[in-house]
Amino acid sequence: MRHSNLFEKFKTMKTKYIFISILSALVWLTACSSETSVIQTAETQNVEQAIENNQEIQNTEEIQTEESAWNSEIVSLEPVTNIIARWTFTTVEENTSGTVEFIQTNDVTTITLSNFKTSSAPDLGIYLSKQESISNKVDISNAIKLVSLESSSWDQSYIVAADIDLSEYNSVAIHCTQYNKLFGSASMK
Repeated sequence: MRHSNLFEKFKTMKTKYIFISILSALVWLTACSSETSVIQTAETQNVEQAIENNQEIQNTEEIQTEESAWNSEIVSLEPVTNIIARWTFTTVEENTSGTVEFIQTNDVTTITLSNFKTSSAPDLGIYLSKQESISNKVDISNAIKLVSLESSSWDQSYIVAADIDLSEYNSVAIHCTQYNKLFGSASMK
């Protein structure tokens, strides 16, 4: 008798489990069909809205053509680099060597010193001058300070302020303000 009670309980539990499983499946199917219905309703409303606004629904080929054009625009956004000028430094009062380049990448211009080396000193700066060349301290008085040097050697780059028109300048100088010494210069010559 005891075994029959267990069997009846098991049978009842199994029936409850099947019932719960079926109920869960129905709830899941109802939810899925509701989501599908909501999506279909939204799509229908979008189509109706497009028709109301007299918009044409484009075919797949037109969309692909637009995507291709859009992708080609992305490719054209890659940085465009242009070397505006490249000059070599010469020594004036202190050993100075290396090259200076003005490089424009899209709308940003940088001044880059490559293989650069000069004597160490406080307050070294890069100056721009409208003169063809800078060969003495007097020449530097008409120049503008572009930036202070971070190092007296190594490669280094600095962003040129957007309001500086480089086409107005013909030479570059390395100058120490504290000692009023013109270390070196570079120009088109």
